[in-house]
Amino acid sequence: MTVDQSSWDARLARAVGDNVRKLRQASTPSLSAQALSNITRELGHAVHRSVIAKLENGERASVTLGDLFVLSRALNVPPFALLAPLTETAFIEVLPGRFMTAWDAIGWFNGDSNNVSDVVTQADAGFQGWYAVTDAYQMRWRYEVELLRFQEAYLEAVETSGVERTVLTERVQLQLDRLRAVRERLIAMGVEVPTILDPTGELKAPE
Repeated sequence: MTVDQSSWDARLARAVGDNVRKLRQASTPSLSAQALSNITRELGHAVHRSVIAKLENGERASVTLGDLFVLSRALNVPPFALLAPLTETAFIEVLPGRFMTAWDAIGWFNGDSNNVSDVVTQADAGFQGWYAVTDAYQMRWRYEVELLRFQEAYLEAVETSGVERTVLTERVQLQLDRLRAVRERLIAMGVEVPTILDPTGELKAPE
C-alpha cells in the first residue's frame, strides 16, 4: 500500500495537535493557547498562539521537532506523550501506513526494539487527563526496571543448584510478584502490557 508522505506528516501533526489540546485543557489550571505560547517563549523557542491553534485544529501539514520538544516541556510531559499517550492510544503510525502499539513504539524510540509491525488498525480509549499520562510513563519506567531485576534474578538462579538455587528461586518469585504488581497498576491505568511468563516452575523442577 502506497501512502503519500505529506499526508502521513499531516496525520502525525494532527495527532500531536489533538494531544496538545487535551493536555492543555487537562492541566490545572487549564491553559489557554496564549498561555501555552507564553510558556514556550520563556523556554526559548516561541510557538505562536496561531500555530498552536492550527495544530490543534488539524491545519498544520507537519510539526517540527523543535515545536514538539518545547510543547512537551511546556505541558510537562514526555515528548512521546504528544504523539501517543500510553493511556489513550493503542497504535501509532510510525512509518507511512505502518503501525506499532504505543508500548512497542516507546521501546523502538529508546532503541530497545527494531520491530515495526504491519498493523493497519487503530484503537482509541478515552482520555484520562494529564496526571494519567505522566503517571503511566513513570510507571512504565518502573515496569522496565522491575523486569530487568526479574531477568537478572532468574539468570542468576539458573546457574546454581541445590540449596542455593532454592534460595535464589525465592528471590525470583519475589521479583516476579513485584513485576506483576506494577503490571496490574499499568493495566488499571488503561495501558496494554505484554504478558509475563512465569519460569519459576523450571527452577523448581528436579535436576
